[in-house]
Amino acid sequence: MSRMIMTLCLAIGFALTGAAQAAAEPSDEDIARLLSGFFGKEIRGDDDDDRRREAYWRYDDDRRDWRDDRRKVLPHRCFRTYETRDGLRRGFARRCLNRHYDHADRLPRNCLSRARTINGKRHYYKARCLRNEGYRIGRSRY
Repeated sequence: MSRMIMTLCLAIGFALTGAAQAAAEPSDEDIARLLSGFFGKEIRGDDDDDRRREAYWRYDDDRRDWRDDRRKVLPHRCFRTYETRDGLRRGFARRCLNRHYDHADRLPRNCLSRARTINGKRHYYKARCLRNEGYRIGRSRY
């Protein structure tokens, strides 16, 4: 309340001193324009605050659900690099994902692959394919 009174006094003071210097006899429209310029911002500021409060509490149906993002974060500990005759293969170990990822049954089947390594056959999900499907690697905890 005291801020509003101080603003009112300053606005009137500026309006009167500016009007007296600008012209010897300002018209009523000039004074009204000056006062509305000073008070208009204060009045609009209160309306903006009310709109912000209403927008904060309003539910927006277009928002993405944060749980969808969490579901698509794969554990970093399951990321492997397999050495094969054809070169390196990067992906997520299937058995590790079954143990450490709750939604392993929802992973896309077209990303599942098999590699023949020195230690035998390995089933894994291709990293690039999963990334194209919207999955990402979680942060390392080490």
